[in-house]
Amino acid sequence: MLSEDSVEKALPDFDTLANELLRAGGFGSPSELHGCLCGHLAAGDRYEPASWLSTAAEILEITELSDQGLAESLHRLYRVSLEQLTCGDFSFSLLMPDDETAMAQRSESLGLWCHGFLSGYSIAGGVEDKLSEDARDAFRDMVQVAQIALDSDDDGNEADFIEVYEYIRMSGLLIFAECNQPALSESVPPGEPLH
Repeated sequence: MLSEDSVEKALPDFDTLANELLRAGGFGSPSELHGCLCGHLAAGDRYEPASWLSTAAEILEITELSDQGLAESLHRLYRVSLEQLTCGDFSFSLLMPDDETAMAQRSESLGLWCHGFLSGYSIAGGVEDKLSEDARDAFRDMVQVAQIALDSDDDGNEADFIEVYEYIRMSGLLIFAECNQPALSESVPPGEPLH
């Protein structure tokens, strides 16, 4: 059983959030929404709580976000995502259906997460050309995963899915780390050694 502290540091449950979105009349996947948020954060931009809720409602095509449970889930999604990306302990995870879900649906969700990440990164002003070669490769691979996963109805193989999931997870962390480094002048006091 998860401790209360662990639950607070975990992303909202995929199925619970999907049901809340459905009840609110929203369109879209929790995975794509999470990807869009992470791409936005990776580009170095941040939301104020009210602007995050209005942006999420716009992405999901919800005319009025009046459900308090959904609002709390969206706030938690933002808070936990930012914490996982910034904490440096590699706890970052992608919001996906659970392991019991059919592989085709999980693959589609991974593709939607990548699509969301690329959209969020672009909307927030992220520029691919400013990334290192490794991060540019990761970015281009996300484009491929988004296209392949969305076009595929193959049920696939669990080991292959896990390998791609881990690669995308680490790619998100790499892009975030490159775009969110403090300026050298802010991080090292004058006269201090760099090591």
